[in-house]
Formats: sequence, structure tokens, C-alpha cells
Amino acid sequence: MIIHFCIMLDMLDTIIKEDRLLSHLVKENYLTRAQLDTLLCEKKSEPNEKLVRRVKKRDKKSITLGAYLHTKSQAQEKIKRILKTIILLIYLDLLPEESIPALLKIIELITKLRTIDITEEEAEKTIRLIDEVLKGAAVIS
Repeated sequence: MIIHFCIMLDMLDTIIKEDRLLSHLVKENYLTRAQLDTLLCEKKSEPNEKLVRRVKKRDKKSITLGAYLHTKSQAQEKIKRILKTIILLIYLDLLPEESIPALLKIIELITKLRTIDITEEEAEKTIRLIDEVLKGAAVIS
């Protein structure tokens, strides 16, 4: 399915059902579904949009404003730690510098694929490619 990331209601659950590649990435990542859903709501909100309206976009509507803000804060902190971990791995030469171009190619590919309609077969091929690149990037065996 074509996903243009302009979903306003049922953010994450709706787009996962329509995108095999996204479904795989969501299962294999460090953020929780609630955190991803909250970040999507934030991304798709207007700059001056009231917090109550942003919360209503969440897949699970019965969440307090405090819980929403806590989830958002946890997600932001995890992202910061994930990025610092990547920097640490490069610094310690546990993620070799020569693996960076392959990772950048994957990012470029994912950026293109999220805006076009791909088949299940293409999604599976992309998942295998990502797994192979990540396996090759790890210097420890």
C-alpha cells in the first residue's frame, strides 16, 4: 500500500496493517508501539494544536494527558540513547566506518519505499537486505 504519512486517526495500527515492511520494522525496533504511535501523532499535529487533540489521534484513545506526555518523553529519550549508542559503537570501532555507506543506502532505500506501492515479495526482499546489511555491520562474531 502507498503510505504518505498523512494519517490523522488510528495512526500506527492503520498503517502497519497496510505495510509489510513497516510491520517488520516495528516488531524489530527498540521503541514500543505506544511510543511510535505518540511520535506519529506529534509529527502529524499542527504546531499550535492543543494537546487534547493530539492525544485523540492515538490508537488507544483512553490515555491521560500525563501518560501521553510521559510516553512522548520516554520515546525521545530512547531515540537519543539509540543514536548515542550508534556513535559509541563507531567510536569503539565496533561498528566499522566502512559499514556506514551500506547503512546510508538502506536509509535511502527505505525513504523511497515508504512513498510507493511495493509487493509483498519486494517487502520481503527488502527485509532480507536490511538483515544482511545489519549482520555484516556487526564486527563481533
